[in-house]
Amino acid sequence: MCGPRGLAGEPDHLFHNNGDGTFTDVSEKAGVSDKRHYFGFSSTFVDINNDGKVDLIVANDSTPNYLYINKGDGTFQDASFFSGFALNQEARETASMGLAVGDYLNNGLVDLYTTTFPNAKYCGHCHQEALHQWRQALHSNSFRTPFYRTSVNILIRTKGIEFSRHCDSCHNPVAVLAGGLTQDSQVDRSFDKDGLTCTTCHSIQSLKSINGNGGFVMGIPAVMVDEKGNRIPGEVPYDEIMKYPKRHSMAVMKSIYRTPEFCASCHKANLPDTLNDYKFIRAFTTYDEWQQSKFSQRNPLTFYTADFTTCQGCHMKRAANTLPDPGAKNGTFASHSWPAGNTAVPFYYGFDEQLRKTTDYEYRLDRNSVGEIRFCPRQHTARLGSEPEQRARLVLPCAAGKTGRRLRVGNRQFEKSSRAIPCITRCSPRSWPRLLPAARLPRGENAV
Repeated sequence: MCGPRGLAGEPDHLFHNNGDGTFTDVSEKAGVSDKRHYFGFSSTFVDINNDGKVDLIVANDSTPNYLYINKGDGTFQDASFFSGFALNQEARETASMGLAVGDYLNNGLVDLYTTTFPNAKYCGHCHQEALHQWRQALHSNSFRTPFYRTSVNILIRTKGIEFSRHCDSCHNPVAVLAGGLTQDSQVDRSFDKDGLTCTTCHSIQSLKSINGNGGFVMGIPAVMVDEKGNRIPGEVPYDEIMKYPKRHSMAVMKSIYRTPEFCASCHKANLPDTLNDYKFIRAFTTYDEWQQSKFSQRNPLTFYTADFTTCQGCHMKRAANTLPDPGAKNGTFASHSWPAGNTAVPFYYGFDEQLRKTTDYEYRLDRNSVGEIRFCPRQHTARLGSEPEQRARLVLPCAAGKTGRRLRVGNRQFEKSSRAIPCITRCSPRSWPRLLPAARLPRGENAV
Protein backbone atom coordinates (compact mmCIF):
# COMPACT_ATOMS: atom_id res chain seq x y z
CA MET A 1 0.00 0.00 0.00
CA CYS A 2 1.11 3.54 -0.52
CA GLY A 3 0.10 6.54 1.53
CA PRO A 4 1.29 10.07 0.77
CA ARG A 5 1.97 11.18 4.33
CA GLY A 6 5.54 10.49 5.31
CA LEU A 7 6.67 10.44 1.68
CA ALA A 8 8.48 13.27 -0.05
CA GLY A 9 6.22 15.36 -2.25
CA GLU A 10 7.16 16.79 -5.62
CA PRO A 11 6.71 20.26 -7.14
CA ASP A 12 4.26 20.92 -9.96
CA HIS A 13 5.47 21.87 -13.43
CA LEU A 14 4.00 24.08 -16.15
CA PHE A 15 5.67 23.92 -19.56
CA HIS A 16 5.38 26.64 -22.23
CA ASN A 17 5.29 25.46 -25.84
CA ASN A 18 8.09 27.16 -27.75
CA GLY A 19 6.54 26.27 -31.11
CA ASP A 20 9.64 24.46 -32.34
CA GLY A 21 9.06 21.06 -30.76
CA THR A 22 10.54 22.09 -27.39
CA PHE A 23 9.12 23.32 -24.09
CA THR A 24 10.29 25.70 -21.40
CA ASP A 25 9.57 25.13 -17.71
CA VAL A 26 7.80 28.31 -16.57
CA SER A 27 6.46 26.92 -13.28
CA GLU A 28 8.30 29.39 -11.04
CA LYS A 29 7.67 32.37 -13.28
CA ALA A 30 3.95 31.60 -13.59
CA GLY A 31 3.58 31.08 -9.83
CA VAL A 32 2.28 27.49 -10.00
CA SER A 33 5.35 25.50 -8.92
CA ASP A 34 3.79 24.23 -5.68
CA LYS A 35 6.58 25.24 -3.31
CA ARG A 36 4.89 23.28 -0.52
CA HIS A 37 5.31 20.06 -2.52
CA TYR A 38 1.76 18.81 -2.08
CA PHE A 39 0.68 15.42 -3.39
CA GLY A 40 -0.79 16.31 -6.77
CA PHE A 41 -3.07 13.82 -8.51
CA SER A 42 -4.77 15.57 -11.42
CA SER A 43 -5.15 18.99 -13.03
CA THR A 44 -7.06 20.74 -15.76
CA PHE A 45 -7.41 24.13 -17.45
CA VAL A 46 -10.81 25.84 -17.49
CA ASP A 47 -12.10 29.41 -17.54
CA ILE A 48 -13.44 29.68 -14.00
CA ASN A 49 -14.46 33.36 -13.95
CA ASN A 50 -15.66 33.75 -17.56
CA ASP A 51 -13.02 36.34 -18.48
CA GLY A 52 -11.87 34.52 -21.60
CA LYS A 53 -8.61 33.27 -20.05
CA VAL A 54 -8.09 29.64 -18.98
CA ASP A 55 -7.41 29.14 -15.29
CA LEU A 56 -5.71 26.17 -13.64
CA ILE A 57 -7.06 23.80 -10.98
CA VAL A 58 -5.06 21.03 -9.25
CA ALA A 59 -6.43 18.19 -7.11
CA ASN A 60 -4.07 17.22 -4.28
CA ASP A 61 -4.20 14.09 -2.17
CA SER A 62 -4.46 14.74 1.60
CA THR A 63 -3.41 18.37 1.13
CA PRO A 64 -5.24 21.55 0.06
CA ASN A 65 -6.30 21.77 -3.59
CA TYR A 66 -5.06 24.57 -5.83
CA LEU A 67 -7.08 27.03 -7.90
CA TYR A 68 -4.99 29.49 -9.94
CA ILE A 69 -6.63 32.47 -11.70
CA ASN A 70 -5.00 33.49 -14.99
CA LYS A 71 -3.88 37.13 -14.79
CA GLY A 72 -3.35 37.41 -18.56
CA ASP A 73 0.37 38.22 -18.38
CA GLY A 74 1.77 34.70 -18.17
CA THR A 75 1.29 34.46 -14.41
CA PHE A 76 -1.42 33.12 -12.10
CA GLN A 77 -2.91 34.27 -8.81
CA ASP A 78 -3.45 31.65 -6.11
CA ALA A 79 -7.14 31.81 -5.16
CA SER A 80 -7.31 28.35 -3.59
CA PHE A 81 -8.46 29.30 -0.09
CA PHE A 82 -10.28 32.47 -1.07
CA SER A 83 -12.45 30.53 -3.50
CA GLY A 84 -13.19 27.72 -1.05
CA PHE A 85 -11.74 25.09 -3.37
CA ALA A 86 -8.75 24.24 -1.16
CA LEU A 87 -10.69 22.53 1.63
CA ASN A 88 -14.04 20.84 2.13
CA GLN A 89 -17.09 22.30 3.89
CA GLU A 90 -15.57 21.39 7.26
CA ALA A 91 -12.36 23.28 6.45
CA ARG A 92 -10.41 20.04 6.19
CA GLU A 93 -8.14 18.59 3.53
CA THR A 94 -9.48 15.71 1.49
CA ALA A 95 -7.90 12.87 -0.45
CA SER A 96 -8.69 14.49 -3.81
CA MET A 97 -7.72 12.34 -6.76
CA GLY A 98 -9.86 13.00 -9.82
CA LEU A 99 -11.34 16.19 -11.28
CA ALA A 100 -14.47 16.85 -13.25
CA VAL A 101 -15.55 20.16 -14.79
CA GLY A 102 -18.98 21.07 -16.11
CA ASP A 103 -22.14 23.13 -15.66
CA TYR A 104 -23.76 20.86 -13.06
CA LEU A 105 -26.50 23.35 -12.14
CA ASN A 106 -27.26 24.36 -15.73
CA ASN A 107 -26.86 28.04 -14.85
CA GLY A 108 -24.10 28.92 -17.31
CA LEU A 109 -21.36 28.76 -14.66
CA VAL A 110 -18.53 26.27 -14.36
CA ASP A 111 -18.79 23.78 -11.48
CA LEU A 112 -15.93 21.67 -10.13
CA TYR A 113 -16.08 18.14 -8.77
CA THR A 114 -13.24 16.28 -7.05
CA THR A 115 -13.36 12.55 -6.43
CA THR A 116 -12.30 10.79 -3.25
CA PHE A 117 -13.16 7.41 -1.77
CA PRO A 118 -16.82 6.54 -2.45
CA ASN A 119 -18.35 5.77 0.94
CA ALA A 120 -20.63 2.89 1.89
CA LYS A 121 -23.74 5.05 1.82
CA TYR A 122 -23.10 5.80 -1.85
CA CYS A 123 -22.84 2.08 -2.64
CA GLY A 124 -25.85 1.30 -0.46
CA HIS A 125 -28.11 3.37 -2.70
CA CYS A 126 -28.33 0.30 -4.93
CA HIS A 127 -26.80 -2.46 -2.80
CA GLN A 128 -29.20 -2.20 0.12
CA GLU A 129 -28.77 -5.76 1.35
CA ALA A 130 -24.98 -5.49 1.29
CA LEU A 131 -25.06 -2.20 3.20
CA HIS A 132 -27.43 -3.58 5.84
CA GLN A 133 -25.32 -6.67 6.49
CA TRP A 134 -21.98 -4.85 6.31
CA ARG A 135 -22.99 -2.18 8.85
CA GLN A 136 -23.28 -4.79 11.60
CA ALA A 137 -20.32 -6.90 10.47
CA LEU A 138 -16.82 -6.80 11.92
CA HIS A 139 -15.41 -5.29 8.72
CA SER A 140 -17.36 -2.05 9.07
CA ASN A 141 -16.39 -1.79 12.74
CA SER A 142 -12.78 -2.84 12.31
CA PHE A 143 -11.36 0.51 13.41
CA ARG A 144 -13.76 2.07 15.88
CA THR A 145 -14.28 -0.76 18.39
CA PRO A 146 -12.84 -0.02 21.85
CA PHE A 147 -11.15 -3.42 21.88
CA TYR A 148 -9.00 -2.54 18.90
CA ARG A 149 -8.58 1.14 19.74
CA THR A 150 -7.32 0.34 23.25
CA SER A 151 -4.59 -1.80 21.75
CA VAL A 152 -3.51 0.45 18.89
CA ASN A 153 -3.58 3.57 21.09
CA ILE A 154 -0.85 2.00 23.21
CA LEU A 155 1.26 1.76 20.05
CA ILE A 156 0.51 5.39 19.16
CA ARG A 157 1.43 6.62 22.64
CA THR A 158 4.64 4.63 22.88
CA LYS A 159 5.93 4.69 19.29
CA GLY A 160 4.02 7.38 17.40
CA ILE A 161 0.96 7.52 15.18
CA GLU A 162 2.93 6.65 12.05
CA PHE A 163 3.61 3.18 13.49
CA SER A 164 -0.12 2.51 13.64
CA ARG A 165 -0.08 2.20 9.84
CA HIS A 166 1.19 -1.33 10.40
CA CYS A 167 -2.15 -2.23 12.03
CA ASP A 168 -4.44 0.16 10.17
CA SER A 169 -3.29 -1.03 6.76
CA CYS A 170 -5.99 -3.62 7.37
CA HIS A 171 -8.19 -2.00 10.02
CA ASN A 172 -8.46 1.41 8.34
CA PRO A 173 -6.77 1.45 4.90
CA VAL A 174 -8.50 4.69 3.89
CA ALA A 175 -6.72 6.51 6.74
CA VAL A 176 -3.39 5.12 5.58
CA LEU A 177 -3.94 6.11 1.95
CA ALA A 178 -5.44 9.50 2.80
CA GLY A 179 -2.50 10.47 5.00
CA GLY A 180 -4.51 10.56 8.20
CA LEU A 181 -1.94 8.60 10.22
CA THR A 182 0.71 11.25 10.60
CA GLN A 183 1.60 13.82 13.22
CA ASP A 184 -0.68 16.89 13.24
CA SER A 185 -2.72 15.60 10.30
CA GLN A 186 -5.71 17.75 9.34
CA VAL A 187 -7.30 15.08 7.15
CA ASP A 188 -11.05 14.69 7.63
CA ARG A 189 -11.38 11.43 9.59
CA SER A 190 -15.12 10.97 9.19
CA PHE A 191 -14.35 7.73 7.33
CA ASP A 192 -13.10 6.13 10.57
CA LYS A 193 -16.57 4.89 11.44
CA ASP A 194 -16.66 2.76 8.29
CA GLY A 195 -13.47 0.77 8.87
CA LEU A 196 -13.20 -1.59 5.91
CA THR A 197 -15.67 -0.01 3.55
CA CYS A 198 -16.91 -1.24 0.15
CA THR A 199 -14.26 0.69 -1.76
CA THR A 200 -11.47 -0.86 0.28
CA CYS A 201 -11.94 -4.48 -0.73
CA HIS A 202 -13.39 -3.76 -4.16
CA SER A 203 -10.48 -1.53 -5.20
CA ILE A 204 -7.82 -4.18 -4.60
CA GLN A 205 -6.20 -5.08 -7.90
CA SER A 206 -3.62 -7.69 -6.95
CA LEU A 207 -2.00 -9.46 -4.01
CA LYS A 208 1.61 -9.00 -3.03
CA SER A 209 2.16 -12.01 -0.78
CA ILE A 210 0.50 -14.27 1.76
CA ASN A 211 2.39 -12.69 4.64
CA GLY A 212 -0.62 -10.57 5.53
CA ASN A 213 -0.41 -7.13 7.14
CA GLY A 214 -2.10 -5.49 4.16
CA GLY A 215 -0.33 -7.51 1.48
CA PHE A 216 -2.37 -6.12 -1.39
CA VAL A 217 -2.15 -3.50 -4.12
CA MET A 218 -5.05 -1.07 -4.22
CA GLY A 219 -6.01 0.70 -7.42
CA ILE A 220 -7.66 4.08 -7.86
CA PRO A 221 -10.99 3.94 -5.96
CA ALA A 222 -13.54 3.51 -8.73
CA VAL A 223 -16.98 2.08 -9.30
CA MET A 224 -16.79 2.17 -13.09
CA VAL A 225 -14.32 1.95 -15.97
CA ASP A 226 -14.49 3.84 -19.24
CA GLU A 227 -14.88 2.31 -22.69
CA LYS A 228 -11.13 1.59 -22.75
CA GLY A 229 -11.14 -0.14 -19.38
CA ASN A 230 -9.52 2.74 -17.49
CA ARG A 231 -10.75 3.25 -13.94
CA ILE A 232 -12.90 6.35 -13.41
CA PRO A 233 -11.93 7.81 -10.01
CA GLY A 234 -14.54 8.29 -7.31
CA GLU A 235 -18.31 8.43 -7.61
CA VAL A 236 -20.23 8.44 -10.87
CA PRO A 237 -23.96 9.06 -11.45
CA TYR A 238 -26.13 6.05 -10.67
CA ASP A 239 -27.83 6.15 -14.06
CA GLU A 240 -24.42 5.70 -15.72
CA ILE A 241 -23.83 2.54 -13.68
CA MET A 242 -27.25 1.19 -14.58
CA LYS A 243 -26.59 2.02 -18.22
CA TYR A 244 -23.25 0.18 -18.27
CA PRO A 245 -23.45 -2.59 -15.62
CA LYS A 246 -20.58 -4.58 -17.15
CA ARG A 247 -18.26 -1.60 -16.82
CA HIS A 248 -19.33 -1.32 -13.19
CA SER A 249 -18.57 -4.99 -12.64
CA MET A 250 -15.16 -4.63 -14.27
CA ALA A 251 -14.29 -1.91 -11.77
CA VAL A 252 -15.42 -3.63 -8.57
CA MET A 253 -14.98 -7.37 -9.14
CA LYS A 254 -11.84 -9.48 -9.54
CA SER A 255 -11.38 -13.24 -9.62
CA ILE A 256 -8.95 -12.99 -6.70
CA TYR A 257 -11.81 -11.90 -4.45
CA ARG A 258 -13.00 -15.53 -4.33
CA THR A 259 -9.66 -16.99 -3.25
CA PRO A 260 -8.36 -17.74 0.27
CA GLU A 261 -5.27 -15.71 -0.55
CA PHE A 262 -7.42 -12.60 -0.84
CA CYS A 263 -8.52 -13.07 2.77
CA ALA A 264 -4.94 -13.85 3.78
CA SER A 265 -3.84 -10.34 2.81
CA CYS A 266 -5.28 -9.19 6.12
CA HIS A 267 -6.33 -12.31 8.03
CA LYS A 268 -2.71 -13.01 8.79
CA ALA A 269 -0.47 -10.67 10.74
CA ASN A 270 2.84 -10.37 12.47
CA LEU A 271 4.73 -7.97 14.71
CA PRO A 272 8.20 -7.26 13.25
CA ASP A 273 11.14 -6.28 15.40
CA THR A 274 11.00 -2.73 14.02
CA LEU A 275 7.59 -2.40 15.62
CA ASN A 276 8.08 -4.04 19.01
CA ASP A 277 11.85 -3.49 19.40
CA TYR A 278 12.14 -7.17 20.26
CA LYS A 279 11.80 -9.77 17.54
CA PHE A 280 9.50 -11.07 14.82
CA ILE A 281 6.34 -12.48 16.39
CA ARG A 282 3.47 -14.25 14.66
CA ALA A 283 0.27 -12.54 15.71
CA PHE A 284 -2.74 -13.70 13.70
CA THR A 285 -2.57 -16.73 11.43
CA THR A 286 -6.08 -17.65 10.33
CA TYR A 287 -4.91 -18.31 6.78
CA ASP A 288 -2.23 -20.72 8.00
CA GLU A 289 -4.83 -22.52 10.07
CA TRP A 290 -7.00 -22.90 6.98
CA GLN A 291 -4.03 -24.26 5.01
CA GLN A 292 -3.39 -26.86 7.68
CA SER A 293 -7.03 -27.91 7.82
CA LYS A 294 -8.78 -30.62 5.84
CA PHE A 295 -10.69 -27.97 3.85
CA SER A 296 -7.61 -26.69 2.02
CA GLN A 297 -6.60 -30.14 0.76
CA ARG A 298 -3.02 -28.89 1.03
CA ASN A 299 -1.98 -30.69 4.19
CA PRO A 300 -1.18 -34.41 3.75
CA LEU A 301 -1.17 -34.96 7.51
CA THR A 302 -4.84 -34.32 8.22
CA PHE A 303 -6.70 -37.42 9.44
CA TYR A 304 -10.15 -36.41 8.20
CA THR A 305 -11.01 -35.52 4.63
CA ALA A 306 -13.42 -32.95 3.22
CA ASP A 307 -14.25 -31.19 0.00
CA PHE A 308 -12.13 -28.18 -0.87
CA THR A 309 -13.69 -25.13 0.78
CA THR A 310 -12.43 -21.56 0.65
CA CYS A 311 -12.82 -18.95 3.39
CA GLN A 312 -15.69 -17.48 1.40
CA GLY A 313 -17.34 -20.90 1.15
CA CYS A 314 -18.01 -20.84 4.90
CA HIS A 315 -18.11 -17.16 5.80
CA MET A 316 -19.94 -15.80 2.75
CA LYS A 317 -22.59 -18.43 2.15
CA ARG A 318 -25.46 -17.37 -0.04
CA ALA A 319 -28.81 -16.83 1.64
CA ALA A 320 -32.13 -15.24 0.74
CA ASN A 321 -31.91 -11.47 0.69
CA THR A 322 -34.59 -9.37 2.39
CA LEU A 323 -33.66 -6.04 0.79
CA PRO A 324 -33.26 -5.11 -2.90
CA ASP A 325 -29.76 -5.68 -4.22
CA PRO A 326 -28.62 -6.05 -7.84
CA GLY A 327 -25.84 -8.31 -6.57
CA ALA A 328 -28.37 -10.98 -5.62
CA LYS A 329 -28.72 -14.03 -7.86
CA ASN A 330 -31.87 -16.13 -7.95
CA GLY A 331 -33.08 -14.50 -4.78
CA THR A 332 -29.91 -15.20 -2.79
CA PHE A 333 -27.05 -12.95 -1.78
CA ALA A 334 -23.47 -13.76 -0.76
CA SER A 335 -23.28 -12.92 2.93
CA HIS A 336 -21.58 -9.65 3.81
CA SER A 337 -22.04 -10.38 7.51
CA TRP A 338 -19.00 -12.70 7.55
CA PRO A 339 -20.10 -14.55 10.71
CA ALA A 340 -17.22 -16.18 12.56
CA GLY A 341 -16.26 -16.31 16.23
CA ASN A 342 -16.45 -12.75 17.54
CA THR A 343 -19.63 -11.94 19.46
CA ALA A 344 -18.10 -9.19 21.60
CA VAL A 345 -18.42 -6.50 18.90
CA PRO A 346 -22.09 -7.10 17.98
CA PHE A 347 -22.93 -7.44 21.67
CA TYR A 348 -21.17 -4.17 22.47
CA TYR A 349 -23.00 -2.21 19.75
CA GLY A 350 -26.34 -3.94 20.24
CA PHE A 351 -26.30 -5.57 16.81
CA ASP A 352 -28.72 -8.35 17.67
CA GLU A 353 -29.00 -9.64 14.12
CA GLN A 354 -25.23 -10.04 13.77
CA LEU A 355 -25.04 -11.61 17.23
CA ARG A 356 -27.69 -14.14 16.26
CA LYS A 357 -25.95 -14.96 12.98
CA THR A 358 -22.65 -15.49 14.78
CA THR A 359 -24.03 -17.72 17.52
CA ASP A 360 -26.05 -19.70 14.96
CA TYR A 361 -22.91 -20.09 12.85
CA GLU A 362 -20.88 -21.42 15.77
CA TYR A 363 -23.75 -23.66 16.82
CA ARG A 364 -23.68 -25.29 13.39
CA LEU A 365 -19.92 -25.76 13.72
CA ASP A 366 -20.41 -27.47 17.06
CA ARG A 367 -23.19 -29.73 15.75
CA ASN A 368 -21.21 -30.75 12.68
CA SER A 369 -17.89 -31.09 14.54
CA VAL A 370 -16.01 -29.29 11.81
CA GLY A 371 -14.20 -26.88 14.06
CA GLU A 372 -13.04 -26.42 17.60
CA ILE A 373 -15.11 -24.35 19.99
CA ARG A 374 -13.90 -23.99 23.55
CA PHE A 375 -16.63 -23.53 26.09
CA CYS A 376 -15.99 -22.17 29.55
CA PRO A 377 -16.64 -24.88 32.14
CA ARG A 378 -18.63 -22.83 34.63
CA GLN A 379 -19.88 -19.38 35.51
CA HIS A 380 -18.22 -17.02 37.93
CA THR A 381 -19.60 -13.93 39.60
CA ALA A 382 -17.74 -10.77 40.54
CA ARG A 383 -18.78 -7.52 42.16
CA LEU A 384 -17.72 -4.30 40.51
CA GLY A 385 -16.91 -3.02 43.98
CA SER A 386 -14.15 -5.58 44.55
CA GLU A 387 -10.63 -4.35 45.17
CA PRO A 388 -8.57 -3.45 42.06
CA GLU A 389 -5.77 -5.84 42.93
CA GLN A 390 -8.18 -8.75 42.91
CA ARG A 391 -8.71 -10.54 39.62
CA ALA A 392 -12.35 -10.63 38.57
CA ARG A 393 -14.15 -12.36 35.74
CA LEU A 394 -16.72 -10.80 33.46
CA VAL A 395 -19.26 -13.06 31.79
CA LEU A 396 -20.07 -12.40 28.13
CA PRO A 397 -21.97 -14.51 25.61
CA CYS A 398 -19.34 -15.47 23.08
CA ALA A 399 -19.97 -18.92 21.70
CA ALA A 400 -22.82 -21.09 20.55
CA GLY A 401 -24.29 -24.07 22.32
CA LYS A 402 -27.06 -25.03 24.69
CA THR A 403 -27.48 -23.91 28.26
CA GLY A 404 -30.23 -24.26 30.80
CA ARG A 405 -29.28 -21.06 32.61
CA ARG A 406 -30.09 -17.44 32.02
CA LEU A 407 -27.23 -15.07 31.39
CA ARG A 408 -27.48 -11.39 32.28
CA VAL A 409 -24.86 -8.74 31.51
CA GLY A 410 -26.01 -5.26 32.35
CA ASN A 411 -29.62 -4.96 31.24
CA ARG A 412 -29.37 -7.65 28.58
CA GLN A 413 -30.58 -11.18 29.29
CA PHE A 414 -30.02 -14.27 27.16
CA GLU A 415 -32.41 -17.20 27.41
CA LYS A 416 -31.84 -20.85 26.68
CA SER A 417 -33.48 -20.43 23.28
CA SER A 418 -30.71 -18.06 22.19
CA ARG A 419 -28.17 -20.87 22.63
CA ALA A 420 -25.80 -18.41 24.27
CA ILE A 421 -23.01 -20.06 26.24
CA PRO A 422 -21.14 -17.76 28.65
CA CYS A 423 -17.49 -17.15 27.96
CA ILE A 424 -15.38 -15.81 30.81
CA THR A 425 -12.77 -13.12 30.31
CA ARG A 426 -10.29 -12.21 33.02
CA CYS A 427 -9.92 -8.51 33.70
CA SER A 428 -9.58 -6.03 36.52
CA PRO A 429 -12.90 -4.55 37.74
CA ARG A 430 -11.57 -1.05 37.15
CA SER A 431 -11.04 -1.83 33.47
CA TRP A 432 -14.67 -2.73 32.81
CA PRO A 433 -16.07 0.81 32.49
CA ARG A 434 -13.24 1.69 30.13
CA LEU A 435 -13.45 -1.42 27.93
CA LEU A 436 -17.14 -2.25 28.04
CA PRO A 437 -19.29 0.78 28.94
CA ALA A 438 -22.30 -0.87 27.27
CA ALA A 439 -22.10 -3.74 29.77
CA ARG A 440 -21.48 -1.51 32.79
CA LEU A 441 -23.36 -2.44 35.95
CA PRO A 442 -24.21 -0.31 39.01
CA ARG A 443 -21.48 -0.47 41.63
CA GLY A 444 -21.89 -3.48 43.88
CA GLU A 445 -24.26 -5.39 41.57
CA ASN A 446 -23.41 -8.93 40.54
CA ALA A 447 -22.52 -9.50 36.90
CA VAL A 448 -24.39 -12.82 36.85
